[in-house]
Amino acid sequence: MATILVVEDEKVVLDVTSELIDLLGHHCLTAASLKETMAIFRQQTDIALVLLDRSLPDGDSLEQVAEMKRLQPAARIVICSGDPLEVGKTTGVDAYLAKPFTLEDLQEILHRFLPDH
Repeated sequence: MATILVVEDEKVVLDVTSELIDLLGHHCLTAASLKETMAIFRQQTDIALVLLDRSLPDGDSLEQVAEMKRLQPAARIVICSGDPLEVGKTTGVDAYLAKPFTLEDLQEILHRFLPDH
């Protein structure tokens, strides 16, 4: 069982995604802002994967990716956005997940980054 952090400001999307992750056998943490996200990153030490909404009420989440990686280098970060994103070494993001995404899309991301779970 891996710890997955879902960061999303739309409550319905946050609730559905976290329920799916729980049903798939993982431990899910949630945050609705960058402030909450960074607090969790400082408290939790075992985050394996982050599903990170790009646009949050308190800023562009890409601005915090480097700090997330510094705090937890092993965490894989997947940006979730309706806008295409160039994912690469310059952003520190491991993957991009287009919104809206399906259960199959979510399962593929989990399998890709948590193959042993």
